[in-house]
Amino acid sequence: MSHSLLAFSTDARTSVFADEAARRRAVRALAGVAGPRLRLFALGDRTLHVVATARGADAGRLGRDLRLALRPLSAVPMDPARIRPVEGPAHLQALLAWLLGQPARDGVPVHPALWTGSCFPDLAGARLLPGYRPDLGEWLPRLPRHAAFRAAGLPPDGLDPATDASVRAAGAARVRDAAAAALAVDPDLVGREAPVVAARAAACALAHGAGAGNGEIARVIGVPLRTVQRLVHRAVPAILLDAVRRRLALEDIARLYDPIDHTAWSEIEPPAT
Repeated sequence: MSHSLLAFSTDARTSVFADEAARRRAVRALAGVAGPRLRLFALGDRTLHVVATARGADAGRLGRDLRLALRPLSAVPMDPARIRPVEGPAHLQALLAWLLGQPARDGVPVHPALWTGSCFPDLAGARLLPGYRPDLGEWLPRLPRHAAFRAAGLPPDGLDPATDASVRAAGAARVRDAAAAALAVDPDLVGREAPVVAARAAACALAHGAGAGNGEIARVIGVPLRTVQRLVHRAVPAILLDAVRRRLALEDIARLYDPIDHTAWSEIEPPAT
């Protein structure tokens, strides 16, 4: 299967996307445009790198479509994509490590595994983007199971969903934030779009199941009590509840392995073709 690396950059000294809400809209747009062709991505402060199953003219069209979709979300103009072929599994594996380390090289103020612009949350099952179904076992069947976690600065043990006890300990506010992050929607769950409503429903279901009162949930989520009373009985897809639990677990693990020294990432050079 042929892959290409598409690199977008800017000449600006400010971030491409103004805030967390804009970054979330950007990764949703990226996944929506690239769809099943999307393999890996890293959205940094001034760059965006995308690995997709496309070559030649098809890669060029994808680059134009992505730039067009991201243009209204970007605070600064983005240059047209520079496209390089990915030369086989070894190159793809090297790109995986390089892209997962991008947030640390950029000095972002969160753990690299939690960075919204990274594809790691998706690879770990802690986020669901429209059309993006990451499967390293399919793309890189010989990749060691722990490789992505090590590249993101985490222990190699993988990620189990948060238990009911962990959800209860997290509290309704963290559950709300995790639900918003798991669907890459507005952090304040503002709006009536289907993904926002789904995130609210997931937050209500998990918080209620962990013992939080409906009044507390309504206050934290910022909706009327009657809305919570309706949402706690709404059917929520198991895959979404699992993603929120994994997001909570990922936050707990990242807190224990916060990479204070970014030297290891800063010394990594981009993989050559």
